[in-house]
Amino acid sequence: MSANIPAGRLEALKHDPDFAMAHAALGVAYSSHIYNDPAKGKEHFEKALQLSDRVSEREQLFIQAIYKDGLASFDE
Repeated sequence: MSANIPAGRLEALKHDPDFAMAHAALGVAYSSHIYNDPAKGKEHFEKALQLSDRVSEREQLFIQAIYKDGLASFDE
């Protein structure tokens, strides 16, 4: 993973590689114009979606919404 990504997001995955919301946060970061790595963003969003049975309904909806929002950058 990139050293440019804020350390808290990476640290969370070190402690719990199946932390869905951390994967979602990394998906947002990598898909942003700052880090501009949509392929890596999609990878983390898909992992978050796979793990979404571990989170609340509200968090599931959030993960689904930001994934759909990021679809445009994945097609680029």
